[in-house]
Amino acid sequence: LLDEDQDFTRRDDQIIIDTEGGRTPLSEMSVGYKSVVAMATDIIRELMYHYDNLELAHAVVLIDEIETHLHPRWKMRIMGLLRRAFPKVQFIVTTHDPLCLRGMFDGEVFVLQRSPEDQRVETLVDLPRIQGMRAEQILTSEFFGLGSTDPETEAQLAVYNSLAARIETLKDHEKEQLENLRCKLDQNMVLGNTMAEQAYSEALKKEVAETQVTPTKVRNPKRKRMVINFAEALRKGRGK
Repeated sequence: LLDEDQDFTRRDDQIIIDTEGGRTPLSEMSVGYKSVVAMATDIIRELMYHYDNLELAHAVVLIDEIETHLHPRWKMRIMGLLRRAFPKVQFIVTTHDPLCLRGMFDGEVFVLQRSPEDQRVETLVDLPRIQGMRAEQILTSEFFGLGSTDPETEAQLAVYNSLAARIETLKDHEKEQLENLRCKLDQNMVLGNTMAEQAYSEALKKEVAETQVTPTKVRNPKRKRMVINFAEALRKGRGK
């Protein structure tokens, strides 16, 4: 689990971490670092009760809120590191941090929620592909169900869509408000890095505004319809 340039040595009653930057007692390392070392030590100790070779050790390990105290860089790497360090071990882990889902494979992530009808815990189905998703995309997908990572801009966009929907009947002060919101949103909203991404984001924004889509209510079928509508709009724009 350690970086390649790090190693443990024992001196008297202390464990020393050797790095390129020098030698530091484990007791002086960050809380996150110490928690990872403690977790790995606990796993190794239990496995060694039953196996001589850790690479062949089979087990099921439960870890609750694995992101606790971890630096963002560790959060993104922790699951991959555990996978490589204990290749035969199955880890069942909970987290509230999208960074911990980086490096996970499709079918490895499950989302549990409490049913509003009978309060039973249920597993969500038709989740999107997790591989290749950025942290902010994971947050606003069905995995976390946030409509946006920017509540203020989301509120402005809701007002803008409401005004734009009745553009023909707006009063003068409402038209001024609409124009002011348009300017703010143009300045604040980054819709993509390329022309294709910007066009795609613009089409999705329009579709979401018209259909009142919220990630916690609508799953893959609505997402597929958005993509189909976008593709049809592109074909019409090219005259095909």
